[in-house]
Amino acid sequence: MRSALRRAVVCVLAATTCRSVEGAGAGGGAEPVAPGGDGAVGVSPASVEVSDDAQSVAPAKPGTEAPASTEYAPPHPPVVPGPEWGTVVRRETTPDDMIFVAGGRYFLHETTDPPYEERVVVDFELDRTEVTVAAYRRCVSAGACRPPVSTHDPESGRTRHDAACNYGIKGRRNHPVNCVDLSDAEAYCKWAGKRLPTQWEWQWEARGRDAGADFPWGDAASSCEVAVKCLIGGKGGPGKDATGCGRESTWPVGSKPRGASRDGALDMAGNVAEWTSSTNGDYQIIRGGAFSQVHPINLTSWQDIPMDPATRYEDIGIRCARDPGG
Repeated sequence: MRSALRRAVVCVLAATTCRSVEGAGAGGGAEPVAPGGDGAVGVSPASVEVSDDAQSVAPAKPGTEAPASTEYAPPHPPVVPGPEWGTVVRRETTPDDMIFVAGGRYFLHETTDPPYEERVVVDFELDRTEVTVAAYRRCVSAGACRPPVSTHDPESGRTRHDAACNYGIKGRRNHPVNCVDLSDAEAYCKWAGKRLPTQWEWQWEARGRDAGADFPWGDAASSCEVAVKCLIGGKGGPGKDATGCGRESTWPVGSKPRGASRDGALDMAGNVAEWTSSTNGDYQIIRGGAFSQVHPINLTSWQDIPMDPATRYEDIGIRCARDPGG
């Protein structure tokens, strides 16, 4: 059962190596990650502009991908996306930067033991991409958001975002904004006339709604063809792992169109993990995995991680939602 497989692998950007923390699955009760600790993932933006650096890094060399995991098998027939998968779904009132997601009901059989818990999701709209630095900067200029800041890491005695917070780095206006905590994410979505999605809304779209897929793109194993993730040995062997598919950073949002979800959302797995409005005790749930994630479980539609809401890590960002029609 997947409930026994709560191992999350997190790469620290500054070191470009992978390490493990304990995470939580949907509905699970795993060890939370507190600020200043080892684990993290996330980030999201909603305004996409033409990127000036989307092709600045050569593709990873063959053989640098981590082998597909054999630690779990889908509890359903393999999901093979049809030709309509990835087509953007909108209604007349859906903004151009969002998709429409039809509601429904599903069971948490992926991560819980019988009797399975049921979740009901009503129609909603979701940002097609993670929130970009450019979009977040407009919120800061309007006085509704504060500039991203970092979480101090007591283990290393340094600030985690020294080389990783996109907001202060030239040429990353189309990258996902990161180094934001829960209050920053809530403030941005409110300013944009939206809200954070619940973790169940997020999961519903990431699993292909009633299809129940393991990943936004279906059940095929994760790779740099579909997600911005970490490569084991991507820079020459053990201890030389490469975050961000060799770029050692996030990528401009929407750089992996082959990883689109059923209704056309981009980067729901990888690049940055994303805050949700759902809680687990005193902790907030983040979803989606990040550029630092290598293990397939961390990029699945059903993996969740409890995070201290004051955490501002380089791999956590924002994706907003709203009720249909605003």
